[in-house]
Amino acid sequence: MFVMIPEYYNKFKCIASKCSDNCCIGWEIDIDSKTYEKYKNVTGSLAMSLKNNIVLSEDGSYSFKLTENERCPFLDENNLCKLIIEKGEDFLCDICKEHPRFHNCFGDKRETGIGIGCIAAAEIILSQKNKVKYITYQINESEYEIDYDQNFLKYLTKIRNKIFEILQNRNKNMNRRLIEMLLYGEKIQAEIDGYTELEIPKKEYKETFFDNFKRILEELIPLNEQWKNAVKNLKFQSTLKINITEYEQLAVYFIYRHFLSAVYDRDIISRIKLTIIFCLTILWIPDNYSLIEKACLVSKEIEYCSENIDLLLDFSYTEKHLSIDCLMNILTN
Repeated sequence: MFVMIPEYYNKFKCIASKCSDNCCIGWEIDIDSKTYEKYKNVTGSLAMSLKNNIVLSEDGSYSFKLTENERCPFLDENNLCKLIIEKGEDFLCDICKEHPRFHNCFGDKRETGIGIGCIAAAEIILSQKNKVKYITYQINESEYEIDYDQNFLKYLTKIRNKIFEILQNRNKNMNRRLIEMLLYGEKIQAEIDGYTELEIPKKEYKETFFDNFKRILEELIPLNEQWKNAVKNLKFQSTLKINITEYEQLAVYFIYRHFLSAVYDRDIISRIKLTIIFCLTILWIPDNYSLIEKACLVSKEIEYCSENIDLLLDFSYTEKHLSIDCLMNILTN
């Protein structure tokens, strides 16, 4: 099997108790079936603690029972994991061992990265000054089941490489790069769908864009109070402010992580729009958050909730304010 990673991937290391946004607080922690079987066979003092702090969900899966403060029951007063202290990292369930790593698997290829929903990962990604490159190497591991059109995946990979080229063209400002990505995506989507005439939205949609953009975000499933407060206080700013290297890294990251999933529904333009929504939301969150905190907050709300991803993919077609024309108008503001 071939594995692809961004060149910064191996720089990641959990900062544990030093983390200002601990992933063991406020998150539901699912336990995979293999680890659950291991936990059932634990003996000694830890056995009772595990038994008392694992609950069965309605869907038949198991998870840790969070405390009243939404903390993992095995997180101590110093924000360190008791399970690691007592048993080591190999004793953790898959989600705890893997986070914030993600894996997108396609037959004999696996694309891996670190998610911006983690403060430490976001800091690494946003601190990159050079154009991000990707490394591919081979491992001795079985292939994943192929349930997609392999030729279409190869085609999408070439399209994504072109998008990377557009986004990393530092001879143009970031606004122009996002616009070119949008126009390129429109052209490719037309080729995929076999249409030639595009709907042109009414001009007045531009004037009401920001209010409706905010409304769309308010319709997402809120994962925490911090998100609701951030959206409530969203503030329009000129998109010229996205002309910094950090936004290049944000857009490239999002395309790398999400674009190839279009192999399943042949919808590339929605994922391009989603990339722009991702960047605009981070831009417009109030400035009392740092850029890293903004990116982390938006990533958790959008990327770590499949329902929200699906909602935004649907909105990209049903909401006129997310049309190609409207997004282009905003990006020229």
